[in-house]
Amino acid sequence: MVAPSEIPLPKSILVFNGILEEVARCAEKLADIQSPVHKHQDDIEAIQSKISVARERMLETSHTTERNQLLREIQGNTAKLEELQQSYERGFKDAWDEYECRVDVAVKTLCEALNESAGTLLGPSSRKE
Repeated sequence: MVAPSEIPLPKSILVFNGILEEVARCAEKLADIQSPVHKHQDDIEAIQSKISVARERMLETSHTTERNQLLREIQGNTAKLEELQQSYERGFKDAWDEYECRVDVAVKTLCEALNESAGTLLGPSSRKE
């Protein structure tokens, strides 16, 4: 009697498992590609968080020197927010084009792998070139 671990899987199951692996790899790549909109939002939230922390600390301190330093910090971060917004607006099209290109490459790579898998199972005559 043959042990279950010694029985080879059907070719179609092996191809299917390969497809699942390729899709998972593509999903990981896509998850690592951050859109310019999300990156911009993350950058804004980080600066706004710094401003909020500085404002809270200002309310808690009675030392003039520290309050002045915190006020300068708030002003600096407010200026960074404005600069970030201007930079985002100026570079959005280029950033979006780069994002779209990276996503396209990842998905095209997946499609090529799927095409190869289909050819393995269905034969070369099934592929459309």
